[in-house]
Amino acid sequence: MFGSVVFDVIYGIMFPLLAGGFGLSGVMPGVEVFGLLSVIMFPIIFGIWGCIGGAITAFLFNFFAKKKQAVFRPILCRNNTPALFLYQPVLMPSSLSLSRPQLPIMKYRTGLIVVLCLASAAWLCGCTAPQSSPVTIPLAKGTSVPPTQAAVTGSHVFTLRIDALAQGSVLPDDYTCKGAMESPEISWENIPQGTKSLVLIVDDPDAPGSTFTHWLLYNIPASTLRIDRAQPHVKVLESGAQQGDTSAGSRGYYPPCPPIGSVHRYIFSLYALDYEIGMPTADRNGIDRAMSGHVLGYERFVTTFGR
Repeated sequence: MFGSVVFDVIYGIMFPLLAGGFGLSGVMPGVEVFGLLSVIMFPIIFGIWGCIGGAITAFLFNFFAKKKQAVFRPILCRNNTPALFLYQPVLMPSSLSLSRPQLPIMKYRTGLIVVLCLASAAWLCGCTAPQSSPVTIPLAKGTSVPPTQAAVTGSHVFTLRIDALAQGSVLPDDYTCKGAMESPEISWENIPQGTKSLVLIVDDPDAPGSTFTHWLLYNIPASTLRIDRAQPHVKVLESGAQQGDTSAGSRGYYPPCPPIGSVHRYIFSLYALDYEIGMPTADRNGIDRAMSGHVLGYERFVTTFGR
């Protein structure tokens, strides 16, 4: 029974780790919270289940068999080889000295458990390593703007402003989960010549797992010079700009809310494109693909916020 309990506990550890990894890696968005929170509870639940199940099974067989002893015999496959970890209960006389058959792989169960635990820990740590910066989008053909610099139009520089803040300032509580949770006022000037539309992305590169997108606006008309404060969570804004999905799966501005005791960066990036994106709805991956090779220039504004 001890071996069964051990493997029940291992299954209890592996399942939430896999769930958390799939969620954080983007394979199954939304399950990371469930996986990470249950990584402690599931081993306990599976272990208790294994103990209770084994005890009940042994009690029932011993009770009904009286002088007979309940043992477990491996279920045989068609080629008469034991199936992995599959056993069937059999009633045998207690006078016989029987022991549980040892499968070949059971000799290595300790090493197998250690390897699975180490591999899971290493894989999960790799999934939760934060990215240092947002994704770099290739520029449009013929554009000589360095990727880390703002576009220049004549003697004027493509400039982005967030409210009345200075670069590196702390984001006011009104724009976070501590306050009104409203989107800030955003303005810009001197967009590159030939701009057909603009894309605004708000990212948290310090989020656990990977960069978290808090706001996604695309097809902002080139004639637009500002986005007012407290924009609604609608598909199309009054200016004609479209709102895509955040990393949380919601539409509109998703207020910053880092874990308690941490300070994260929140980067506002404004991209000038040489065309309009023809997608009725979009998420971050779709926008990145759509912008690739069409960026005439961009500007970034970095803020911070902590709890």
